[in-house]
Amino acid sequence: MHRSTLLDEAHHKIGELERRLEGNLPLINGSEYSKQLSEMEKKYNDTKWRLGEVEAELNSLKNREQHLNNELSKNIELKSKVEWRLGEVMQYLNDAKWRIGELESSIEHRNQQLQKLIYSDYY
Repeated sequence: MHRSTLLDEAHHKIGELERRLEGNLPLINGSEYSKQLSEMEKKYNDTKWRLGEVEAELNSLKNREQHLNNELSKNIELKSKVEWRLGEVMQYLNDAKWRIGELESSIEHRNQQLQKLIYSDYY
């Protein structure tokens, strides 16, 4: 292609883009622009401030979550120790019941022997 043809096409595209831009942009004067810019800056600063507040709240919640996770871990460990100790106590109780049964059986056996002796001595 010729250089002048390329240049003409470029000028044509630029003109087309300028017309589209003019059609899409409302005409605003300097004071309106300053007012809108000021409002946008205020909204930006308000949003930035709120973002800081939200980040601080998020950090606080993360710290609270960590604290609760630590407490949960401690409570799980404590529960495990209590369950272990309860198992030991239950074993002691079962051993004691077994021993009581043995002693009662021994007493019953001796009572029977005593009854036999008394009965045999009496008759």
